Amino acid sequence: MARRIVLTDDLTNEEGTEENPVLTWHFSYGPSNNQKRYTVDLTTENYGKLEDALKRFVNVATEVEDAPAPPRSVSGPRRTTGRPSADKERLNSIREWANANGYTVGDRGRIKAEIVDAYDAAH
Repeated sequence: MARRIVLTDDLTNEEGTEENPVLTWHFSYGPSNNQKRYTVDLTTENYGKLEDALKRFVNVATEVEDAPAPPRSVSGPRRTTGRPSADKERLNSIREWANANGYTVGDRGRIKAEIVDAYDAAH
């Protein structure tokens, strides 16, 4: 069974037609420290009205590119020797030291950066 999706104008509840389709428009609004993102479904006729209302401001505004994703956070430089067995030995040493010094560390999985930093500071 085929389904038909019908978009309606958010202002008028009017269904889009071939001559006056409803399109979804995305925009951001607000000061840079509290900017919110919005979408609105408008017929091309109502979008024209929105565009006319904003034209004076858009003409003097600066277009901005989407900001690139921030780099992933890392807790510090990776400490590797290039030898997997040495890395495993180091992790085992950290786990053993942490458990003996009041930290709770499992036999497997990630070791919290604060524990690794405490281990490094102690050695």
